[in-house]
Amino acid sequence: YGLISLVVITSLMTAGIVATLSFKTQLNQSIYLQQTQSELAAQKIDNYLQDLQQKLKYLARIKGLIDLSPEIQENLLIALTRHNKAYEFVAIFDKNGDQIAGFSSYEKIELINQKQETFFHKSFQEQQDYISEVTLDRKLNIPVVTFAFPIRNNQDQIAGVLLAKINLKFLWFILSQN
Repeated sequence: YGLISLVVITSLMTAGIVATLSFKTQLNQSIYLQQTQSELAAQKIDNYLQDLQQKLKYLARIKGLIDLSPEIQENLLIALTRHNKAYEFVAIFDKNGDQIAGFSSYEKIELINQKQETFFHKSFQEQQDYISEVTLDRKLNIPVVTFAFPIRNNQDQIAGVLLAKINLKFLWFILSQN
């Protein structure tokens, strides 16, 4: 009985050690897979936001954009948003902070003087690109981020600001796929 007990105890201990090592290996593999998936999702999100940002920068770099008629400006904004619903709202502001053109696929938005807003100050007065922190849109109850870029006139001077509010609802779609 002693020999049998010794063999059974040794077998159980060996099986326990093997099970523990197997569990730890599977856990480490699972953590690695989860990290890889998270990095992939983060890269997709980053690429998507960079693409939106590059399209806005391209539009903002059009020399004399601020000098075009409001109809042409609005048509450019509509063309920008036509193939991507992430642009919640896009607008052009003059040097006084007044909206001269704007477009939203969802509702008519008219922003009153924005001269005191952070995006306007950074883009117009400091002549820098502006990217806000993620905030929750009170009307739509969705996360948004704001991009703003300085616009130049025909004399290559900063004469306005291009603003875009980006709907981050697409994050849920990307995360659900991962």
